[in-house]
Amino acid sequence: ALVYHLAVPKAFLQAGGLVNLPDNIYSFFPQQIEMLYLFALALGSDSLAQLTGLGVVFLLLFALWQYSKQKVGKSYAWLTPLIFISTPTFFSVASSAYVDLQAAAYVFLAFYAWENGCTRKQSSWFFLMTLFAGAAVATQITTVIVLPLAFLGLSIHGRTHKNTSQTAGQCLLLVLGSLLMLSPWLARNYFFTGNPLFFIDFLYLPINLIFFSELQSLSFDGQIGILYLLLLPALLGLRRESYPAVIVFLVLLVFWFVQMQTIHLLAPAFVFLSMLMVSGLKQLFQQNSTGKREKFFLTTVLALGLLFNTSLIMKEWFRIEPLSYLLNKENREQFLTRQINAYPIYQDANKMLTENDRVILIDMKNLGYLMNQPFHNDARAETLTEIIDKGVYAADIANRLQIRGINHALFNFDYVFGKDSALTFGEKAIFKNFLIQHGEQLSTKNGFLLYRFMLDFNSENQNKNSGFNFEGH
Repeated sequence: ALVYHLAVPKAFLQAGGLVNLPDNIYSFFPQQIEMLYLFALALGSDSLAQLTGLGVVFLLLFALWQYSKQKVGKSYAWLTPLIFISTPTFFSVASSAYVDLQAAAYVFLAFYAWENGCTRKQSSWFFLMTLFAGAAVATQITTVIVLPLAFLGLSIHGRTHKNTSQTAGQCLLLVLGSLLMLSPWLARNYFFTGNPLFFIDFLYLPINLIFFSELQSLSFDGQIGILYLLLLPALLGLRRESYPAVIVFLVLLVFWFVQMQTIHLLAPAFVFLSMLMVSGLKQLFQQNSTGKREKFFLTTVLALGLLFNTSLIMKEWFRIEPLSYLLNKENREQFLTRQINAYPIYQDANKMLTENDRVILIDMKNLGYLMNQPFHNDARAETLTEIIDKGVYAADIANRLQIRGINHALFNFDYVFGKDSALTFGEKAIFKNFLIQHGEQLSTKNGFLLYRFMLDFNSENQNKNSGFNFEGH
């Protein structure tokens, strides 16, 4: 349940319509899939929203199987969706109300439609390509690179068939169709901020995560597994007909490197990599020069890679233990308490705070959906850093917090004061001093702290009831 993908629809439902959420930068992004989650939340619960997202993932897997069946035959077609979904991170987010795999589905369907339009010579396929390309961008703005790729695909087809007027019309349709899909979100941003492209500014903040990663980590965001690495030699068996998919994969991969380098955002690129690897494997198996030993080796590598990825998935499965919840052996609160270390402190915050309060969530990941009271999501402590850097005195910090209407703070002690903190040594000392003078600790659970800021009292009175306790963290 994320601050972006579920918290924003939740806020819209509570308000009975679109509302401005200036403290949540993600609310200014296009939200096509989030609107599906909104209907799911209105009709049921967050579980129904997760099932909705999972349904689109199944559509992607079916499309991969269908495409591979046409390209490499039934015997190999099942490998493509299996290789893709066996990636631990992709398996993990498939039912987690994210939008990454859903965006990947639209990107792949756009490519599938383009290829059908080229081979079947039916212009209606290019209309579907426009629909899916626009839906991809309206789902996840980081897939905007699919639009130049679509223009390139139309240009290649037009040059091959020497039909300039038709190509111009298709390109115009792509522009208008994409704008139509994005128009609700552009209009909303213009209404609330005066800038329809307000979200573009956020795209210049790369996260710069790396491959050697682990799930549920502060430093990293997922696992790729070993299968893709083991199957890289299979790409040597690709034929000329696979070049369009190779180009799309390489462009998506390069775009990933220069934008937000989080593992789950690799999904669109790895959709095409899965197809290419299966196609290459088939060619290697069918080549006369490939002997029995080589075929046995390739089969063994494939099997071991799948087993290794499956072991990572099962390790995460046993960590989560979802059957206890699914079989009604524990309730939702008990399940979430086991899974989310911060859940107890969120429960305390929801009980202690009122709708007149406002809490700043300092580097609390994307769990704003769990917060029922007004909050400001400070994902990487940028707001706190800005407030501290403008003036080091506690009274000045208190004044700036009061102007923003923030009177509580919720944070992980290690994230704010530990070695991986986004704050400098000096900023840590300044914030600690502020908490001593203007903070009252309301609750501490699992290393998470909830503080009330006493902004209207003089420091002499505040020191009687406030303080900063390092013990137990």
